[in-house]
Amino acid sequence: MTLLTQEERTAELVRLIDRVRNLTRQLNLDFPAAMQLVTSITLEDLTRAQLTTAQRLEDLTRAILLAYAPGYKADYANATAAGDTEVLERVPDKIIRVVGYALNNGGAAVATVHFRSGTRRISADKALAADGGGMVAPVALGFWFDTAVGEALNINLAAAGTVGVDVTYVEIGPEVAGRINE
Repeated sequence: MTLLTQEERTAELVRLIDRVRNLTRQLNLDFPAAMQLVTSITLEDLTRAQLTTAQRLEDLTRAILLAYAPGYKADYANATAAGDTEVLERVPDKIIRVVGYALNNGGAAVATVHFRSGTRRISADKALAADGGGMVAPVALGFWFDTAVGEALNINLAAAGTVGVDVTYVEIGPEVAGRINE
């Protein structure tokens, strides 16, 4: 493992601070409070984990949104059977808006998956390579997809396998969804 030079560490820190500053402006958050979060994540720890700069920034973005954006929630599920597995149970009179997710295939074969609102497809198929193949749809200021009002968020496996899914989401009323989507 290669540790960053002092110059590289400084450049990384500047990029992280700029990212926090931009996020706090976009979300109208308290910059000093967000910086406290950043100081809890040391560059040395991030370097040891051998994450790319992009991964570090996405992790930081997600951490700030979860810590400071009201209403954001996170949950997970592990799907093993072919067909639907419930990721998030239905919330009466609410839409589940997915703002970020990650998928990981722990099985020995390629896994093809998609998301569903109840029984209605709401995403394209995603083919995940065998033995750890996955994908990340990072937490975004927009969103990836919505369920219908009062429907569960499901993941559908084309065949039995072992797929983990992590989601970041918010529950919203249909009147809010209509205003945001216009």
